[in-house]
Amino acid sequence: MDQRLKRAILAGTAIVIVASATACTSTPGKHPEPKVPPTSAIASPAPPPAPAVTAVAVPPISEVLLGQLKSQRGTNTLGPYTVTTDRIAVDVVCYGEGEIEVTLSGLGKFPMPCSTTPDSPGIRNTFDARYVESFSVQGQGDDTLLWGLSVTAIPNP
Repeated sequence: MDQRLKRAILAGTAIVIVASATACTSTPGKHPEPKVPPTSAIASPAPPPAPAVTAVAVPPISEVLLGQLKSQRGTNTLGPYTVTTDRIAVDVVCYGEGEIEVTLSGLGKFPMPCSTTPDSPGIRNTFDARYVESFSVQGQGDDTLLWGLSVTAIPNP
């Protein structure tokens, strides 16, 4: 085989090899962006799991339900209510470690110790409402506590 022909075949082979190597990469001068997960996909501390209970204070059926707050965190208020009976009752449940404070405007307030067991019955307090025309009820606690309350009018005898 002639030397020229060998060089031509060698040069042609080199061109084919270079061309196929270039075809496997991206556009010259441009490099593919590295695959980085979006910020939302980066692991962050998970919030504490929600309790598998619902905080509901259930009053006796014989009483008139004025209002109810279920599965609350932080602070929330019911009312104002017009007084139509001599006695008002508040049933409260609370789950977690700590206590909430329940305030009835013009009637009084009390702390409610929370329980770490979901089957805790909670507490019930009654108030003499003969000396007020209206009232509101506020529950207040940390956001880590789950609580609920019901406010009822106890029928006069």
